[in-house]
Amino acid sequence: MKIGNPVNYQDIIALDDNDPLKHCKELFEERPGVIHLDANSLGSMPKSVPAHLAHVFQSEWADERSASWAAASWMARPMQIGAAISRLIGAAPEDTLAYDNTTLNLFKLLTDALKLNPDRQVILSETTTFPTNLHVAQGLENAHSDQLKVAYADPDLDILDAITEDVAVVYLSQVDYRSGRRFNMEQINTKARSVGALTLWDLSHSAGAIPLDVEGTQTDFAVGCGYKYLCGGPGGPAWLYINKKHQNKIWPEISGWIGHANIFSFSEQFEPAEGVLRHMTGSPQVIANEIFWCAAEIWNSVDPHQVWAKHRSLSETLVTLIKEQCGDFGVQLASPENYDERGGHVCVRIPGDGSKIVEALKKKNITSSFRSPNAVRFGLSPLYHSHADLWEATQQLRAVLEEQAMATQA
Repeated sequence: MKIGNPVNYQDIIALDDNDPLKHCKELFEERPGVIHLDANSLGSMPKSVPAHLAHVFQSEWADERSASWAAASWMARPMQIGAAISRLIGAAPEDTLAYDNTTLNLFKLLTDALKLNPDRQVILSETTTFPTNLHVAQGLENAHSDQLKVAYADPDLDILDAITEDVAVVYLSQVDYRSGRRFNMEQINTKARSVGALTLWDLSHSAGAIPLDVEGTQTDFAVGCGYKYLCGGPGGPAWLYINKKHQNKIWPEISGWIGHANIFSFSEQFEPAEGVLRHMTGSPQVIANEIFWCAAEIWNSVDPHQVWAKHRSLSETLVTLIKEQCGDFGVQLASPENYDERGGHVCVRIPGDGSKIVEALKKKNITSSFRSPNAVRFGLSPLYHSHADLWEATQQLRAVLEEQAMATQA
């Protein structure tokens, strides 16, 4: 049977039996009987978190106190987590750092890119990207209105046509947070280089799900959040990547003492650290980092190629099942048909009020997410979702649609 195109439940079970990552499901805390298909919103909690935090709270904080800054891994965690993420995005360990949140990291790297292209005045984004991405660019435009402009490409047209010689930086989310449409990073990076523009990608809906190769595609800058597919915990640290050729050229716009070349010299004059470390700001988020570290240890133990293959199989399976089980109720695929154009989640359009479908699914122990007016999203994790989970979710979605249809007819 072709993977991703099951025809019956036995095929589904066979996919799970042959899954090299099936053991990972037991590493996460999932409520029995509940299927959380919201990896694109908040990833599952590793089972090791409570015990690990108990150790951090008692042994490191309560007992050792300030000695833990040196004796424990508090200062090293941003680099250690970054190294784990680097395996998933095709980067060298030293080029990726877990620190601050996505918005701050976007600001840091967008200002880096503008400094590297000082003779250009255009930040190119698109009209439907995630709001915080737009707001960061708009804030810079407002502060420098005499010399900076944000241009918006139409997502329904070819983005390549909008990358012209006046663009300083192409500034995009690789995956649309609603539809799940995926941009081709390599094509866009190549076009940007050809006209002298830099690239800054938000990979929040990509990393930990779909194949990435920031080095191979010669990406200049990238960021992502830690709490979606990466399972770094609610509000967990985000991460950033900087291509080596840019790392030591720019004085960071936000200069903090942890980003100093000699942290404990307490120098009054800032001297940027080498590489991505100069983009550390204030004291690290110790507790949040320790939560993230539990997930990072799992990511360190798996083969990224198996992660990507599993996600593809899950995504194609779900698309097939929804078509087979729910197509006659008017459900339509809102994500691209071609997997290589689809991101971490699958989005469908539901006739009527999609929010009511999401609430009805929740009562049947299936967690999904809604975007106005009628889009329902299913976020798929290669680590803790099985193909059988998708079979059950699809059966419940069909049941909800049947109930809705009967209520309409009554």
